[in-house]
Amino acid sequence: MRFQQFLRNAGTSALALAALLVAWEIAARVTRLNPSIFPPPSAIGRTLLRLAEPSGGRSILGLDIVSSLLRLGLGLAIGAPVGLALGLAAGINRYARSIVHPLVNVLIPVPPYAWVPLLLVWLGPGNATITAATALSAALPLAYTTMAGVRGIDRLQVWAMESLGGDKRDVIRHVILPGALASILAGLRLSLGQSWRTLIGAEFLAARDSGLGFLIYHAQQFLAVDTMFAGLVTLGVLGFFLIYWLVTVIEDRTVVRWGVMTRR
Repeated sequence: MRFQQFLRNAGTSALALAALLVAWEIAARVTRLNPSIFPPPSAIGRTLLRLAEPSGGRSILGLDIVSSLLRLGLGLAIGAPVGLALGLAAGINRYARSIVHPLVNVLIPVPPYAWVPLLLVWLGPGNATITAATALSAALPLAYTTMAGVRGIDRLQVWAMESLGGDKRDVIRHVILPGALASILAGLRLSLGQSWRTLIGAEFLAARDSGLGFLIYHAQQFLAVDTMFAGLVTLGVLGFFLIYWLVTVIEDRTVVRWGVMTRR
């Protein structure tokens, strides 16, 4: 039943996307717009194929995708554990909360991309600046949602575990982590989305030779609009699989299967 619903939703989305592309193609041809400024989907598709085609033993688009994904993975590997640890600490311990809660609330309204110029001064252009901005954007949403999830756990569950002889580690393992998992996964979805956007923005300014942000930004300098659109299409496809599909699979195998969360 779930697979059939997925197919129906995917079919509806595919039809809507196809209708948009057809309308775009017709508009680009009928109105005789300058194809170098407003390229039709067919031209963007050809550019995608050209960029993906191996040249000199490697694909330009493939190299940019791998570079961006590696930076994203490194930023998440640094930022997500930090955010999770801060959120758990602030949710469990009131002294930690008195430090973490105001700090997170002050930093969250600041767009992570706004840190990039400062990080460029401190770390210089390159992977260090991009990774630091990505890690920061991953840590804050996860810390906030984890803290809220832990604070929302019923104290009766904690007291029940303690009355059965459970120590602090047992409470965290069997009560707090399962009880806050839905909030943690929601924070992971937010962290992935914000990290992905921050990564591309940071690559505009700090990437030296590769990355999807680098590809789009340098294509703009040469008015290669078809290449810019090709980069945007790649960003959208990868972002969909990272932010929606991947996290949805994790949710289905954990909180949905355990009955903590339901799908509509």
